[in-house]
Amino acid sequence: MSTRAVETRPEGVLLAGWRVIADAGRLIAHHGAALLLLALAGVISRHYLLLWAVDASLISGVLGRLVMSLVVFVQLVTIVGALLVMRTRASSGRPLSDLLIASAAVILPFLVIYEHYGFLYEDTLTMGIGVAYSVIDGEGDVTSRLAGNTTFDVLATAAVAFGIARGLTLVVRRLPADRERTRAVLRLVVGYAEVVWIFLSATIVREGTLGFGDWWHSTRLGAALDRWWLSVELHVPALAGTLEGLWTAALAVAAAAIIGFVVPLAWLALGTLIYGAQARPLITAAGLKARAARIVGQVREIWIDRALDLATDPERRFGGAVGAVILVLRAGWAPVLVFCLAFLVADRAGWVLGELARALLAWQPNAVWFAWDAPLDVLGTVVQRVLTLALVASAVDALLRGLGAAPALRLPAPGYRSVSSKR
Repeated sequence: MSTRAVETRPEGVLLAGWRVIADAGRLIAHHGAALLLLALAGVISRHYLLLWAVDASLISGVLGRLVMSLVVFVQLVTIVGALLVMRTRASSGRPLSDLLIASAAVILPFLVIYEHYGFLYEDTLTMGIGVAYSVIDGEGDVTSRLAGNTTFDVLATAAVAFGIARGLTLVVRRLPADRERTRAVLRLVVGYAEVVWIFLSATIVREGTLGFGDWWHSTRLGAALDRWWLSVELHVPALAGTLEGLWTAALAVAAAAIIGFVVPLAWLALGTLIYGAQARPLITAAGLKARAARIVGQVREIWIDRALDLATDPERRFGGAVGAVILVLRAGWAPVLVFCLAFLVADRAGWVLGELARALLAWQPNAVWFAWDAPLDVLGTVVQRVLTLALVASAVDALLRGLGAAPALRLPAPGYRSVSSKR
């Protein structure tokens, strides 16, 4: 019986899942201090950058938006840095260059993750509240400091950022390989420009869709459907109730699919983009096709090679994300679903800490709750991020090893003992 057949058995899947969790625990034990530091740096930098965005809006509403985009970019850099801490480095690799290359390559899946946690909305809300308090204190006016998402200034800024990102990407491609420092600096600018135009475009789309419901109901077709639905509710209430129940169930299923599959898949794609570049020389289309389960159907080797090239090209954004998703799915449904289940547990770490604190501090007065609210929120975010990143690193390494790559995790040898343990 083939090894692949054994791995697809329930006991094989459980064993593979246990190995992923065990490796994640070893990563936390070995790199826990660095992971905690980077996670804490991300949380603290987000707080202060949002304060600076409020101050920058005094000069220009667009400048405030640019600083808000910097909030997103710094979070991206800290997460990529944490994943690189857990990855082995090539002898010719440069840590700073690797960080900039990886940060620019994973923007798309990261924004999906950032939106899932509600950070884009929280950033906008926090800045709006900060500007409101500042205006109450007599500093400027809301209209000039909170530039509308569909104003000419914001639209022009998004277009310019897009042009800068595309233009500098072409420059990076044409620069010789020996000018790595220049390429790294340009990639840093490209990464920030990419975040700016995608972030502004998302806010533009969000504001543009706010009035869609009112517009739709004002159209002739929308008004006709409204009248039809009212007649159904009046004459056939049982059918109306059934349809409403089915619609509610469909929305719940869609939300569960996003939380339980789409977001974990985005994390796996992000990790594959970071770890896949180093593993690319060891993975071939023929080897991948021999090892991978037939999930996407009979995929030709040239398509697999194309997915590998897309996922490991540092100058690609959307194509790279698509290539990474294809590689993840070609690794097999079993490891992906095991990761999704483990991710749901790690993703709730902050909530678990909050519930434990609620049980321990239930007898305390409200003043104690208010004093502990912010520290507990920071602690929950940091713990959740450390657990998730370690799990992502371990799962991506397992997926790439299943496709023919060598182990890429920075873990001590089995017989390794720290200095403190020898004493």
